[in-house]
Amino acid sequence: MPVLSNTIASTRPAAPPTVLGIPTPTPTARRAAQLIDAALRLTLERGWRELTLPEIAAEAGVSLADAYTAFPTKMAMLNGFMARIDRQMLAEGAPDAAETVRDRLFDVVMRRFDALAPHKDAVAAIVDDLPADPLSTLAALPAFGNSMAWTLEAAGVSASGISGALRIQGLAIIYLTTLRTWLQDDTADAARTMATLDRALRRTEMLIRTFPGLRSPRQRRPAPRPTQDKDQPGEDQSGALNAGDFPSGGSPSGDAPKDGNSL
Repeated sequence: MPVLSNTIASTRPAAPPTVLGIPTPTPTARRAAQLIDAALRLTLERGWRELTLPEIAAEAGVSLADAYTAFPTKMAMLNGFMARIDRQMLAEGAPDAAETVRDRLFDVVMRRFDALAPHKDAVAAIVDDLPADPLSTLAALPAFGNSMAWTLEAAGVSASGISGALRIQGLAIIYLTTLRTWLQDDTADAARTMATLDRALRRTEMLIRTFPGLRSPRQRRPAPRPTQDKDQPGEDQSGALNAGDFPSGGSPSGDAPKDGNSL
């Protein structure tokens, strides 16, 4: 038994190094961060499309072997940058559950733009160059979809299953629409960006509530209505939206959402 115990102990992963109890980045993580930062700096000077991995590695002071270990391709490096933004967005925790789905999504998406803000010029250069490289753009789609999925989950909206896939696509359209405004937004408080995002979320909410075919079969079943005095105008609660509706659910009613989970 002592031999078996020693064998098990020797195969356990070592605890991450810490400074004053705070985990420190591993050498691989540090090199990855250096490479991403170097790529962003060079993108400002030369654009994204013309950059080569050896140039990025030289700027970062990282050997080609270590650069390959961290990021075998430029697109892997771009995906690493998106993952960094995801982590910064998620680090702030979940929004207040008492807020509507629309407000929670607004909060989480704006966190993403806040994380991108220090790199705005580099992001603009990358966005300008990607259309000229369709293969790289296609390669970036899975990571981008994963970012949108985490954005939904952070807002308390499921990104699982077929419904989740539709929600990811819907949020991707909203995000890319807002991204175009953000790249040109020179206001100190990102007022134009927030206005565009708010309009896009409201339009999606209206679309969901207008077309009954978008709502799942379970959601389409009419909800029981309380008996009302015929002289008193009633409210159709079946038009209320919840986190499961966005953006694949809907209601035939044009009434405004009533419950706290409305989009």
